[in-house]
Amino acid sequence: MAVTAFFKYLDKPIEFVIQNQINSTATFQNAEHAWLVGGEIELRLGLGRLHEKLEKVFFGGNVALMKSQTTLPSDPDLQISGRLKRPLFNQSPFVTNLSLRFDDPDSGVMVGLVYNAFGPRIVEAGSAAGDFIIPDVFEQTQHLLDLVASWKPTPHVKLGFKWKNIAFARKRYKQGDEQVLLDKRGTTVSIGAEYIY
Repeated sequence: MAVTAFFKYLDKPIEFVIQNQINSTATFQNAEHAWLVGGEIELRLGLGRLHEKLEKVFFGGNVALMKSQTTLPSDPDLQISGRLKRPLFNQSPFVTNLSLRFDDPDSGVMVGLVYNAFGPRIVEAGSAAGDFIIPDVFEQTQHLLDLVASWKPTPHVKLGFKWKNIAFARKRYKQGDEQVLLDKRGTTVSIGAEYIY
């Protein structure tokens, strides 16, 4: 198990800003500064420690927690509307990755179940309409579950299988308390073959 903590000060990071709500114009602009603080826990475990029949089963995962703030320039010539201080654009407060894998080098078979989730993140910065601040648009937490498998019957041939988004997770976007978009992304299955020479 590994535990890390971090603090980053960002000088003039690039941020997404709305310039004019009426004309719906937006651009990327250098903020004055920003900071990001957080920590991460990472764990890798062979389940053979628990029982000898599980010696080919492995668990791995990491969880990161973060908090950020960016300060946008207040120069009126830049025509930035909305809050001048907010979380970093596209920065989640947490990210989780977990995997459970069966790996048998003797048979060349590997099967893994992979879980990923991230916290709500700003995908469209709010703007100002007079004294009223229009809320940011947040992409909501998604819980993604994938199945991956491969078989290497010979040292030169590898067959692969991927089943993405088993749980049919949907992308949801909210502005304040209102859901503004629901994206039913569905699930995908792919099969591949690789020749290694």
